[in-house]
Amino acid sequence: MSRSRRQNKKKQDIQGKLFILIAIFVLGLLSFAYYQAKSNEVIRNKISLCREDGFITTENVILIDATDSFNSTQALMVKKELKSIIENSTIDSRFSLYVINKNISDEKPLLELCNPGDGGDKSELTSNKRRLLKTWQDNFYKKIITQVDLLIDLNVAESSPIMETIKYASVNSFYDSVAKTKKLILVSDLLQHTRNYSHYKESINYDTFSSRSIANSLAPSLKDVDIEILYLYRAKDANKQNRKHISFWEQYFSDVGAVVTRVKRVN
Repeated sequence: MSRSRRQNKKKQDIQGKLFILIAIFVLGLLSFAYYQAKSNEVIRNKISLCREDGFITTENVILIDATDSFNSTQALMVKKELKSIIENSTIDSRFSLYVINKNISDEKPLLELCNPGDGGDKSELTSNKRRLLKTWQDNFYKKIITQVDLLIDLNVAESSPIMETIKYASVNSFYDSVAKTKKLILVSDLLQHTRNYSHYKESINYDTFSSRSIANSLAPSLKDVDIEILYLYRAKDANKQNRKHISFWEQYFSDVGAVVTRVKRVN
């Protein structure tokens, strides 16, 4: 074998060994990345999509007042607002959906679901991003929106136990929640109407209300909860739905340690 051929063969052998070493190195990196991803994999409940270790970033409670009808634009605006809240929620945020209606026994949440993430923050190398997006859409987002549609179409009721439902939801969903952030999204005309207390029959004055024994029995557990209100305006109740009415509810929430962060009028 000539000298030049021996040199070429030696060079090829070195290149071959180098390629093998590079392949082993890359394979090692991929294996390490895969192992890391698997070791950090979150185990979720198959129905609620919440983490089995109980970790929650934000506790969101949505209360929809189904005791009076929505006009078409109100229904559209409410759905757009709630869609935005859900779409922009952080991974591992939990949503509990309640309905305010005449039957107090129906206070339990209609559903409780956690945001599992849509896969946007994942790598194609270690995750099936298409499957994650489908799970987010079908088992989280669409389930909530479908239920919202049903609530908006409910019939008018003769009573409106807003405070009673808020109190139940506050104890059931907020009282022992480990989430650092807690939010109540209230979709309502805020016109409380029960046999014990009614904004239709009595003056909407918080000082007068708070001095009565009924105020204590209707006080919710909302310490450190942010309140967002989608305020359903009713033309027939224009004389009651005013700044004084909003102030009543701001004081109601403030007295229990909550803060009204936003009031959006929905016409």
